[in-house]
Amino acid sequence: MAAYLWEGFPILSPLTIRSNQTIFTVEKLDKSIDRLTHPSQRWDLSFGVKTNSRDDVLFKVMTEAFANKRTMVMPTLNSAHVSGLNKPVLGKVKLNGAHSSGDSTISFDNLVHATATGAGTSTFVQFANHDKVYALTSTANFSAAAGTGTFSIFPSLRKDVPDATNIKFYDDVTFHYYLDDSNIQGITYYDGIISGVDTISIWEAI
Repeated sequence: MAAYLWEGFPILSPLTIRSNQTIFTVEKLDKSIDRLTHPSQRWDLSFGVKTNSRDDVLFKVMTEAFANKRTMVMPTLNSAHVSGLNKPVLGKVKLNGAHSSGDSTISFDNLVHATATGAGTSTFVQFANHDKVYALTSTANFSAAAGTGTFSIFPSLRKDVPDATNIKFYDDVTFHYYLDDSNIQGITYYDGIISGVDTISIWEAI
């Protein structure tokens, strides 16, 4: 995993990225199962951090303005990077035509790049007109020359997106989140020398 930061602290593996959806399951008398998935969805992340002996700063981060919405760069899986291709340049990939809430196939305009770029399956993407983070369910390749194409996303769009909206990839994707309210509002001192917050859990703000 590439080096990502939370509140200035390096994130340690394992990093868990979970798709949180409401699923209703009913088991019938004949033991068959009916399952209904609600379309709402958010990303939940959990991870540890390396404190680098900055326990005073960590304590402040975990206690001050605990309920506030925060932001960080959305981590991307190393395997999601397309081998041999650079990441798309912000402002060079735009929406081709207006799209409506519920769309999962996205049409794009690829403006001229210096070199071919791309984003692999499971890369996180974002549209400049709203904060929701989406994941690619297909590889998106962008040639150096101008052109058009499509890619698919999960979940489907949560808001209408106007034509020519910038599409953001990789480190340009900002994750808006709240601290999980089960997090301890502070840090634990184990022996007077070592301290930490165990696992940090955060919820996407949607």
